[in-house]
Amino acid sequence: MVSVKKAFFIMFSITIVISLSVFSFISYRYMQDYFTRYVDATYQSSVENITNFANSVINGDNYSKKTLNSYIKDPIYYVEIYDDDNNLLINSGMSFVRGNLDSLSKVTDEIDIMTENNKVGRVVIIKEKKTLDTVTSKLFSKALIKSVIVSFLVTILSIFFVIQFGIKAVLRNFKAVEDYVDNDIEKPDNVKVKELAYLLDVIEKYKHSLKLKDKVKKEKFDKLLHETKTPLTIIKTQVEGAIDGVIEVDDEVLKSVVDELDSLNIILNDVTNIIDGTNVEEEIVKSDIDYAEEIEKIIKSIKPGFDEKGIEIIFNKEPFMLNTNKNILNHAIYNVLLNAFKYTQEGSIEIELDNALKSITIRDSGIGVEEADLKKIFNPYYRGENAKTYEGQGLGLSNVREDLTKLDFTIEVRSVINKFTEFEITQKIKI
Repeated sequence: MVSVKKAFFIMFSITIVISLSVFSFISYRYMQDYFTRYVDATYQSSVENITNFANSVINGDNYSKKTLNSYIKDPIYYVEIYDDDNNLLINSGMSFVRGNLDSLSKVTDEIDIMTENNKVGRVVIIKEKKTLDTVTSKLFSKALIKSVIVSFLVTILSIFFVIQFGIKAVLRNFKAVEDYVDNDIEKPDNVKVKELAYLLDVIEKYKHSLKLKDKVKKEKFDKLLHETKTPLTIIKTQVEGAIDGVIEVDDEVLKSVVDELDSLNIILNDVTNIIDGTNVEEEIVKSDIDYAEEIEKIIKSIKPGFDEKGIEIIFNKEPFMLNTNKNILNHAIYNVLLNAFKYTQEGSIEIELDNALKSITIRDSGIGVEEADLKKIFNPYYRGENAKTYEGQGLGLSNVREDLTKLDFTIEVRSVINKFTEFEITQKIKI
């Protein structure tokens, strides 16, 4: 695996080397071209001076070899001036120079000297065949190459330090993102790299989504665990009642125990599905039932516990037809009654049915609910101030409202401290 720092360094280094190489090559060729044009221009100027000098020599004016030599500039190596009779009048340098000149690398230019359209002599100029082969050009090329290499190295070193500084700044941004991913901390605001800032926003949304999913998963898990209390409490009450001789063990009681065990098995399967991540909501099946019969069964299953605590259950049975899922509604009613049982020390719990409104009202004579808590008691994990001394997690009523919502029921609460708490459960009427 290649680290980010190394990857950046390799990437930038390759880019810079290629860029500088191309730039250096172009600069070198441009300067060579410029210098070639400069040497050619110098040659033309020297030829003009030599031609004028040759006219003076042929005309018999005073002259010196020193003057001629002053016109010998790259690419010129050697000059000879002849009169019209082909007599050598003067040459540059020593006479043996011409014999030692390499004919392969040199060329000869002959220029006629004219006076009033008459040829009076000629100039022989021996020069480098290629401008870039001149001494000056070679020295210039060496100096240029050295300058390019030095500039290249200095630039590379400068950019290396700049990259090191830049990479450190980028790595600090990466570190901030990494810390945010690995730890439960606030989103950093010092990330200046645009792409990393975008990545940070994506990670923030992802983390928020995971937290919501974990929260929902935990609430479902806690809800199901809480729901196990209802069948376990009913089974315990009936078994204890049978042992104490309060409840006669008949087919109805045994069927009730089997039903609660089935409910418990369903809950445990749901818990397993949540753990495995395969939880799927099942379709709710509704049917027409006389729900008064179900309430009577519920009362019978929990009555021994109420009798033991000295709490009277008041229920005037009358036909009460509903189209609903009895198991889910039973679970909700059980929870409301057990909640009333927990917070009622003495007195009674009354259950009223209203066929016209299709409502079930459960009223206890317990500790009541503070007015400030009335709007919050259905929130998961919320517990009223006066209920915190009692055992519980604050999930019972939350589960009740969730179950009732599935069945298109509403639930409302009214209460007066130390007098009563009343829950009204009403089926929504479809128009």
